Amino acid sequence: MTEMPEHTSKIRKGYALDRGYAPAARLNLQHQCFKELLGYNLHPKIPVDPNDENLSIADIGTGTGLSPSIWLTDLHKALPLARLDGYDSSEDQFPPKAWLPSNVSLRRLDALKLIPEELYAKYDIVHLRLFVYVIRDANPMPLLNNLKRMLKPGGYLQWVEHDIPSAFIDAPTPDAKRSANEAVIRSITTLGNHE
Repeated sequence: MTEMPEHTSKIRKGYALDRGYAPAARLNLQHQCFKELLGYNLHPKIPVDPNDENLSIADIGTGTGLSPSIWLTDLHKALPLARLDGYDSSEDQFPPKAWLPSNVSLRRLDALKLIPEELYAKYDIVHLRLFVYVIRDANPMPLLNNLKRMLKPGGYLQWVEHDIPSAFIDAPTPDAKRSANEAVIRSITTLGNHE
């Protein structure tokens, strides 16, 4: 049996990337790339009223609250009256509460396990990004069931993912190194969830 690379093994166990300054910077850049590519933070077909004080939005896998959920703080600019709650399986990268906008809160939550009843039917919108990397045993149902529980009736789920089967690595010049990025694509593909 071939031994799997360390990063592939980490993916199988849960979050595959490190937490710290450099990963937070990568996540900030990643957010800007997604926003540039998609053209929005919140899909334009999801109806929101920026003056609605009762609007509640959850971000699952929020990271630092600043990155990747720079998404939350970015969304705060468009929806300053909404309640914006970020959840992550680790509090390691949460900034001090004083650094966050007053309508943004961060909390520990493992979205792959049964969620507390207090979160049932609490949110108008639930957002998550890049969870294909942490879904266990190629079974998204535990996560999907939790996301559905969190949504109010008629609520919206916004889930953003890479299209792994069509992924390729492009470089600005032929001699630019691509091996690390290619290894990430191979690792994800070898998990068997994306072919």
